[in-house]
Amino acid sequence: MISSLILEPSDPEFSGDLRVLSRLLERETQAHSTLGDVASLMGKHSVGEEESAIRDVLAGKSTLEQQVRTIDEVIEGDDVDAFFAQFDMVEEEPPALPELPRQSLYPDDISFLDEALRASFDDVPHADPAAGGVGWMVHANHGIAELIPTKDLKQRLGQLPQNYLQEGRILERLKLATSPQVGNAQLWAARQGKGINETTWPEAHFLGPLHPVLDWASDRALSALGRNQIFVIRGEVEMPTVLLMGTLMNRRGQLVSRVFSTAEFPNANNPAFCLVETREDLGFLTTDTGLKPGTANPGAVADPQRFRPLVPVAVDHAIKAMKVTLDKQQESAEERLVLQRHSCSGEWVAAASVMGESGLVLSASSESGPGPDMVGPVVTGEDEGDEQAADLG
Repeated sequence: MISSLILEPSDPEFSGDLRVLSRLLERETQAHSTLGDVASLMGKHSVGEEESAIRDVLAGKSTLEQQVRTIDEVIEGDDVDAFFAQFDMVEEEPPALPELPRQSLYPDDISFLDEALRASFDDVPHADPAAGGVGWMVHANHGIAELIPTKDLKQRLGQLPQNYLQEGRILERLKLATSPQVGNAQLWAARQGKGINETTWPEAHFLGPLHPVLDWASDRALSALGRNQIFVIRGEVEMPTVLLMGTLMNRRGQLVSRVFSTAEFPNANNPAFCLVETREDLGFLTTDTGLKPGTANPGAVADPQRFRPLVPVAVDHAIKAMKVTLDKQQESAEERLVLQRHSCSGEWVAAASVMGESGLVLSASSESGPGPDMVGPVVTGEDEGDEQAADLG
């Protein structure tokens, strides 16, 4: 609720007091992490009443302390919210997850974006749009990069808040923070009201792994492939190898799990003889195939069409091997859903029994499957050469 009001600047009673908004967000975050829910902070349990109360705070008609309680005040209260808070409180913080090593041929996201733009715009992304570029500029010393969005990128950026697009003229020139340090500095300045045009919007977006610009650049680079084509990539392998990825999705089409496999062909003249191996991740690409950042490109792969007969065989064999792994992953996902469902229902049943209430209705649905399984291949040949596209027919 608090976040939605921040993104609703057209409200006539919205004052935009950044300090109040920051305190509201802090309490909301604390409630999510400690109680798992924010409704008990205000105790109103009505969307309309919560909106009115927060607008009163923003308009100066009331104070934050009067409308939004702290976590301690909720727990020490004598109402129903205090009772349920005892069940919802997180007893201990979850352990910090270890930082996984970066599995990429690029040292950072800006390096990938730079090369993807060069591949998409014929090595002249720095040129003006009229000359076939996007006005691409990288200010390495300042940790900032910028470009002029194309028509298709504008459509993706159009999902951002409209006042942000207007204040920052994002659709005219998009600025990106290329390091966490610069991204945090931009965010801090925005919180102080020193963002775009002295607003609370940052001057530059942090270029994180999930940034829409990276998806857009990837799609532009991959558009060089024709229909039913895949890449043939040079690698230090003893025999032609097809890399495949299988995915497990729920009924909504959301990714639940994935598995990688390689299909090796000791005798290219006998495609029926195929050795499939399941891979834990893609780390083997940089350790076993010679594909490393900065690897030289000696030239094109000779006759990539000769790998065409290997692909359907690799897919058929990989599907059989992946089915075992994906079935286990689906079973594990469904078990977690059942455990979570029982855990939540157990807490609510215990709470209801203590209060002497019995009108409890629980509803849950599984989204893990069965859903569509997908397998996609990439061929790795032992020949020296550049990456090429092979027609699958």
